[in-house]
Amino acid sequence: MPQATYIPLQTLTLSSSASSVTFGSIPNTYRDLVLVVNFFPSSSGIEARMTINGDTGANYPLVYAGGDGANPFSTTQTGNTYYNMNQTENGSVGIYQFFDANATDKHKTILHRMMRPSAYTLMQAGRWANTSRITTLLITAAGGTWNSGTTMSLYGIAG
Repeated sequence: MPQATYIPLQTLTLSSSASSVTFGSIPNTYRDLVLVVNFFPSSSGIEARMTINGDTGANYPLVYAGGDGANPFSTTQTGNTYYNMNQTENGSVGIYQFFDANATDKHKTILHRMMRPSAYTLMQAGRWANTSRITTLLITAAGGTWNSGTTMSLYGIAG
């Protein structure tokens, strides 16, 4: 019998608006983690930001590329005090993969793909420049809130 690969750890579906969502007490029994988010922000263009383990140091460098089918773009960011999950609008969907989430001898790589329905799709590679294992994720809506219906699901990856 096949073994499940994505093990559901926690799903949070907002029944009222909130400026942030926290995944806490993340178990150390999975090598990798995956976060799937269906965003419903209070207004279009709200930036989703994530901090890991409460770390607000300049430890979140990233590079991303994307486009709208006609206009490609790419950039790098350094010195961020949060992981930039990108701008959102109703129906934006993001998938965030955290590699070696429980390792204590290396920085954590984060890969993500996102679709913002009226604007673009993008892919992003980032890093949490810290060797601690991931125990908490705080996702905030910069300058707004997440509306009722916003769903965030965290999975542990077996193996």
